[in-house]
Amino acid sequence: MTNSKTRRLLAVLAAIFMITASMAGVAGASIVGDAGTPHASQVDTATASGDGVRSVSDTAAPSSGDSAETTTKNSLKSQTQRLERLDSGAGTLADIQEPGFQKDTLLSDSEVNQPMAIEFFPGDSSRFLLLDKEGEIWIVDSDTGNSQVYMDLGDNLDTSSESGVVDITIDPDFKNNNQFYLYWTPGSPDVTRISQFTHQENSGGLSSTGDASSEDVVWEADQSGNFHIGGSVDFGPEGAIWLTHGEQNGLGGQGDDVYGKVIRVNPDGSAPATNPFVDDPDVPDEVFAYGLRNPFRSGWDLQGDNPRYYIGDVGGNSDPDFEEINVLTPADISNASDGEYVNFGWDGENAGCEGEFEAGSTSEECDLPNHRAPLYDYQHTGAGASTDASVTEGTAYHGDMFPSEYQGAYLFADQAEDWLGHITFNNDGSIDQVNKLDDELVGAVDMEASPDGALYVVRQSWQDTNGVEKYTYESPTDTEPDISASSTDVSVANDTTETVDITASDADGGTPSLSMVSGPSYASFTDDGDGTGTLTLSPSASDEGSDTAIVEALDDEGDTAQVTISLSVFLQGETSNEDWDGDGIPNDEDVNDDNDGLDDTEDPFAIDPDNGMDTDLPIEFSLEPNSEPGTIHNVGFTGLMTTGNHDYQDLYDESQVTVDSLTVQDIPDNDANSDHPGMYGYQTGFNPPSDETIYINTTVSGLPSDAQAYQLLGAQFGMGDQSNYVKLVTTGASGGGVEFGMEDGEGNWNTATVSDSSVLGPDTQTELSIVVDPTTETITGYYKVEDGEWQQATAANGDSYELPSAWLDTSDDVAPAAGLISTSINAPSFDGTWHDFEVSTSADAGDGNSPPTADAGSDVTVNEGTSVTLDASGSDDQDDDSLTYSWLQTSGTSVTLSDTSAEQPTFTAPEVSGSETLAFEVEVDDGQATDTDTVSVTVQDTDADTGAALYRVNAAGPEISVSGGTNWGEDTNANPSPYLLSPEFGVTNQDQPENL
Repeated sequence: MTNSKTRRLLAVLAAIFMITASMAGVAGASIVGDAGTPHASQVDTATASGDGVRSVSDTAAPSSGDSAETTTKNSLKSQTQRLERLDSGAGTLADIQEPGFQKDTLLSDSEVNQPMAIEFFPGDSSRFLLLDKEGEIWIVDSDTGNSQVYMDLGDNLDTSSESGVVDITIDPDFKNNNQFYLYWTPGSPDVTRISQFTHQENSGGLSSTGDASSEDVVWEADQSGNFHIGGSVDFGPEGAIWLTHGEQNGLGGQGDDVYGKVIRVNPDGSAPATNPFVDDPDVPDEVFAYGLRNPFRSGWDLQGDNPRYYIGDVGGNSDPDFEEINVLTPADISNASDGEYVNFGWDGENAGCEGEFEAGSTSEECDLPNHRAPLYDYQHTGAGASTDASVTEGTAYHGDMFPSEYQGAYLFADQAEDWLGHITFNNDGSIDQVNKLDDELVGAVDMEASPDGALYVVRQSWQDTNGVEKYTYESPTDTEPDISASSTDVSVANDTTETVDITASDADGGTPSLSMVSGPSYASFTDDGDGTGTLTLSPSASDEGSDTAIVEALDDEGDTAQVTISLSVFLQGETSNEDWDGDGIPNDEDVNDDNDGLDDTEDPFAIDPDNGMDTDLPIEFSLEPNSEPGTIHNVGFTGLMTTGNHDYQDLYDESQVTVDSLTVQDIPDNDANSDHPGMYGYQTGFNPPSDETIYINTTVSGLPSDAQAYQLLGAQFGMGDQSNYVKLVTTGASGGGVEFGMEDGEGNWNTATVSDSSVLGPDTQTELSIVVDPTTETITGYYKVEDGEWQQATAANGDSYELPSAWLDTSDDVAPAAGLISTSINAPSFDGTWHDFEVSTSADAGDGNSPPTADAGSDVTVNEGTSVTLDASGSDDQDDDSLTYSWLQTSGTSVTLSDTSAEQPTFTAPEVSGSETLAFEVEVDDGQATDTDTVSVTVQDTDADTGAALYRVNAAGPEISVSGGTNWGEDTNANPSPYLLSPEFGVTNQDQPENL
């Protein structure tokens, strides 16, 4: 779906047009029409003009009996007709983002090109149609983001500037007629057009398609420019098609064209007889209302108590210009039959009006005929007035997912200011409040709520942040309380006292109570009554050993949460987590915590005096509390990836780590490509076996659903420092996947990423396996998502990295290192979890894998025309994995195999001249690794060589002429026969003639 080069070119052109248009006093040229440069700040207090906010109800449109002056003549020169304004006092866009809302990126910039509009099928929340400005329509799975091309408008498309495919709507009778409508600009003729097309359901789901050949042109109008096309197409309450058309850098206030107007036509393209200008020779019959500038988005809300046609009109490019949300109602349809119409005020030639004021003023009320002030507006202000706002009309919300106050609310956005807002209404239709829902929504150009109530917003921006966002809501009420401890891994000496601070809170309000629900006799707990408490530990010598204490928080709704603290009691003068070597110097004051002669800043195993040399494989860490006493967090690791500048204790924050599976909370901004603390590069040393394959395995989860490129977590192997290692990690790069990278100690960093979005999601578990083979001197990576198949990770220059000899060299009595790694570079922090960790050999491979051995069978010689069986049954896999086969003929006369995926496929030996050798290759796959072998089949020619006929005789018969061959001669019946070969043919004894 991506054409980034085209998109970036469009952005450049838009910026150029912005500059030139501004110089000429013409509106700017973003995709919406008025945003081409970065904006300086967010709108936090965008105030509606006047004392209150304009409001329109069902009955607000004047009828012929109103006191307002009206005319019954279909003329743009009629007298003033103005709606009364209801002073709601709701003039401020308040900065309120409610808890419970979740925003997820369904389609990212790399997955879309120039998305323009979205449309769900009636009653179907599982899929939607997504328009691309350049002619493709995609059908998208609303849960996974998977997509297929639904319809392509082909080459006859004008996509210059703001032209292209602009909007879509589905027929109200879609269930019966399968029809949908597009608003777009063909390449020829030069028009804006509404076309009807036919939907083809096919097998349903993403298999459905639109039939481009079914086009039926409903309405079109000549273009006057390729800016301010508008517009949106929708069905009104009476079954007519409604369109908002931009003024195309024209006037909007003139009546002799369709520019800057609301267009209303029947589905067959004819103008309804009740349109206000029918039969007026000066105004096109299809015009319903006018005075618009760039009504980029519009649509009917027919479900609420106050049905309305909402129009988002993008304002001018100067101070004080206004962004407007205008409305029409069913009452306007009734009044139109009497010749009454609405003027929204924009008039490029005669200044006209913006907001409720004369253009260029914030105090002089508009006095145009039939002027209707906006329902809501906000003003361009300050130095960025030319580009600081671009309203996107949105959708009225009637789903049941969002809170009740959103029922009937109007959702809208600003494409340039990067926010999403919503308007709530009083019973009479007047505005109650205008609030922000999201102030970090870049480039909104369209939105729609799915039938199940989720909100989908299409984004397109000069910032190359295009995509589709999905908003969902889950009530934050009645949630479990949050509880944390100042430390979850505590060592305390006998006859001393240590304390642990406990803190709890509840999003539902109220203060949770705290209590210790289990713990040793030397532990006591005090609840301070304000959401805090203290765990006090006072052990004696008899309490030596490991234990746990569990503190529980209880909220007002009866919900509970617990925190577990691992406890270790050691005897004074002996080793402990506070003094690893028992030399009486606390770790935080000791530069060599294991007394092995290596400074802690250089020691990859800072609390292992044997530096991994006495650690034989297999290593199996469950990562459960106190599963490996006497190690970091008591889960098995003895050091962290060194930087040469940091003590190992500075390379992790104990308060950020929980154990029951190892979880690092809020993985910080850091980078293993250079020396950085905060990678949580826990590791252990191991004595490498001679000439045996080594498998380093772990299972991880926690990568966000919208993970960014440098958010990652996984496993690492190397020399224990941050300059000599490989990493195999899940990552947000490439839309999600698995990265396999290597730093070689000489400043060279090589990496490659397999794109696989299935690794994303905080609950998704991915198994990772680094395979180190000293016999082939290679390092290979594999991964498996949930219960899927093992897949091979890609190295930078092939399938694997070359194993440096120094990495397994233990001549310095320091073992190689294997462990964990995580980063979040220039990206939000996230919680990462490791569920297990193993280092083993092929004999104890655990989740690792030994590659299969392919055997294509013995070479054979066969006669032409015979049946030949290829045989790979001798292939083997020492892990007893099931094998799959793939056969390929690599040379010789082409033959057809009975089944290229069979263990023993067959074929018929071809006809040959002489003999010929055919070669075949079989690839054997165990689901994680592959191997190949070849076999040769020699085919022999079995045809008898009868030679050529030199002379033929028809025995006892006459001569016979043969066309294209040797004639049969007459038999003369002479004896002896005269028809023996003579010596000139090499025959010397006529008693033994050659056989012809």
